[in-house]
Amino acid sequence: MARPTMAQDIERRIKELILDRALGPGDPLPTEPELMELFAAGRVSVREALKALQAMNVVEIRRGFGTFVGSLSL
Repeated sequence: MARPTMAQDIERRIKELILDRALGPGDPLPTEPELMELFAAGRVSVREALKALQAMNVVEIRRGFGTFVGSLSL
């Protein structure tokens, strides 16, 4: 089985972050630079993970405002 990509690993870790911090719909997530530092990852990998999570309604990206927990419960 293939090893997960960096973006897939970050997706998993963001989901864990939401659960560990007991964040609910509409709660803010750390900024992109904070996620980059937290996961020791580049901007492209973090953005790719966030876009995939947005497609699943796990997060909502509001341009100019930040990233927030989406309506889909984990």
